[in-house]
Amino acid sequence: SGRNSQMPQKITIPDDQIKQIVTPDLERAKSWQDELREQREQFLLLYSMSKDADGIKHLNKPGFSQVVTPLVYESVEGMKVGLDQLFTSPDFFGIKVGEDVEAGERLRKLVRWNIFENQYGARVIRWWLDGCLKYHYGVLKVFWDEQYREETQEFDSLAQPDAEQLLAAGWQLAKYKEIVGQQPISDPMTGLPMFDEVGNPQTEPVLMGLKDVKATKQVPTFIGPRILAVDPETFFYSPDSDELDQCRIVAHRVSKRLEDIRKGEDAGFYRKCSYK
Repeated sequence: SGRNSQMPQKITIPDDQIKQIVTPDLERAKSWQDELREQREQFLLLYSMSKDADGIKHLNKPGFSQVVTPLVYESVEGMKVGLDQLFTSPDFFGIKVGEDVEAGERLRKLVRWNIFENQYGARVIRWWLDGCLKYHYGVLKVFWDEQYREETQEFDSLAQPDAEQLLAAGWQLAKYKEIVGQQPISDPMTGLPMFDEVGNPQTEPVLMGLKDVKATKQVPTFIGPRILAVDPETFFYSPDSDELDQCRIVAHRVSKRLEDIRKGEDAGFYRKCSYK
């Protein structure tokens, strides 16, 4: 019981140590992907009706027909239409939320809207089916995604209340100069103005507003689950299991622009200084 009551602890591992742990498994996964690539190349040759495909090239000699039957091509293309209609059909799947039938239907409609209207879901499914049928290898990735665009506003000057209202609306001040004024000092007991030895009113600096202001804001363009047909050349998994969730490593290699990294820093997805 004491063991079960222990709370999980947060472990911090340096990046170099993570690389040292992951690299051997990643190299094995890359080698395995190289073997799978050879299989996909053979499937493509069959689809393309090439006489160099395994199972055909030994017939490429006198006495045999020099015309390759388009059986594989016709089978693949013929299955695409039916499978595409099946996977994009409104009745393809249902969702149960306990005994609440209406809640399940609302959730099903939300999922379909997100896949087919909020993103190019039908196109993604067609790409995935093409890989499944043509290469016998298709990878459909489902992940949470957040995309933002940066909006900018510039002001010659802003009064202090206007600047506070701008910050309250989620804007950040990327550049500005302070406008500092003077305000009279009042006696805290009487509330009357205070004067120095020669009779001049005593004053203190006060922030009156800002000038030369540049404000930025991250505006979401997409927030939610996204589906992606993954290029097999960028997908790696270790060959120790046929179940991805049991493999020692599963990796998807993606390309990021420096601008994407900078925006990710601003949105909190990447650690500061990742851009540098």
